[in-house]
Amino acid sequence: MTPLSLRTRVSLALIASMVVGGIALAIGARHLELLHASHRAAGDVEFGRAVWMTLALVVTAANVTGLVVVILTTRTLTERIARLRDAVLELAHTGASLPTDTVGPPPVAAHDEFVPLHAAVIEAREKLQSAISRVRMESDRNRAIIDTVFAAVFAVDGGGRILSANPAAA
Repeated sequence: MTPLSLRTRVSLALIASMVVGGIALAIGARHLELLHASHRAAGDVEFGRAVWMTLALVVTAANVTGLVVVILTTRTLTERIARLRDAVLELAHTGASLPTDTVGPPPVAAHDEFVPLHAAVIEAREKLQSAISRVRMESDRNRAIIDTVFAAVFAVDGGGRILSANPAAA
């Protein structure tokens, strides 16, 4: 099943709330009509109470329906955001060793709000892997030059301590 976009989910929540509210209002109106017809002699106080109870039922039914849809949408979005967050954090911690499936399956729907985020994480991972590969190749090349030169080469820190030396320095 294709995941629905956030915009679609919010629209569905609003529509569901309106539909449930409309159904509850229709049922309530019919209930009030029957109550009014059968209790004309009972007076306006009982009818007024029935009106307020019906309105409370309509508002409650619409709000509960909307709340359920919002909770389900939030849960789904939270899970997807957590997967992307974890992928970005993994990318920051491990760099080039990040497996290609860490980000999770790509969003299915082209209108999905997560498509640009997903693409950005993949692009960042690819650029990081490429940069790390270039740095490693350059480091290996420099190490090969330093190790094979006939002159002694020392690496020292700011305090004058020797950090490393090539074989000719030994």
